[in-house]
Amino acid sequence: MRAALLLVLLAAGGFAYGGWALWGAVFATRAAPPPPVEIGDALAEVARRAAPEPDAPWPAIFDAYVPDPPKPASAPRPKQTWRLVGLVAGGEDAWAILSGTGGEQIVRKGDTLGVAAEVVAIEEVGVRLRQDGEETLVGFDKTPRSLLADLI
Repeated sequence: MRAALLLVLLAAGGFAYGGWALWGAVFATRAAPPPPVEIGDALAEVARRAAPEPDAPWPAIFDAYVPDPPKPASAPRPKQTWRLVGLVAGGEDAWAILSGTGGEQIVRKGDTLGVAAEVVAIEEVGVRLRQDGEETLVGFDKTPRSLLADLI
């Protein structure tokens, strides 16, 4: 019973202290804020009183800047050569495997190869590419067996 009474007294004291602190924060008179500090005039006065800096010439540490000469234009890139490795001709769903210096690549109509080559069409005889406005047909490499099959 004594412990409960002690706890009630402590709670009431804490509540009273909180109310007193709130009253002081809300209704207490505050001191006027200090005037803003202006250092512009004081700084100008110090600058006028300071001795002028001597104009000592500094020795040259680096040579005068000379820009690099312009680089010559690079040679035009050689045309990429492609070799037909595989082909599935089937109208709009046709695709082909082309091999170049960058490796093998599966392509469809409308794909771009490298920098300036575009797949125009995939036909039974090969793949039509457009490079620099010029159309070329990339077909299978001719082997002695394929040449003989063409003759028969």
